[in-house]
Amino acid sequence: MNITLPCAKSNGEEISVNIEDIYYVIQSDNKKEIIQFVTENDHLTFRLRGSIETILSFLEQFGFTELNNGIVVNIGRVKYFNNKLGLAYFDKNIHAQVSRRNLYKVEHLLKKE
Repeated sequence: MNITLPCAKSNGEEISVNIEDIYYVIQSDNKKEIIQFVTENDHLTFRLRGSIETILSFLEQFGFTELNNGIVVNIGRVKYFNNKLGLAYFDKNIHAQVSRRNLYKVEHLLKKE
């Protein structure tokens, strides 16, 4: 799948990001129109009229799910889940917090310690 979304790098450069390259999506500093895409190398800004729920309703078809309030995760990119810390880990020690009510979504990814 090669579906891209327009966004901007932290330096303002406009680029497109492939949906498959996104680890997770967060709302930026309570500003409804600013969404951050977190990838392996950058935090990319996506401007949106709406809320995190708006982007979730679009991204769900690509395997994204909400794991914590305001954090929408590409579940296919999660490598393992640490139950003690309540963190879902991606590549390069990038992680996202998982709420208790959403633990069932990642328990199958528990890290064997």
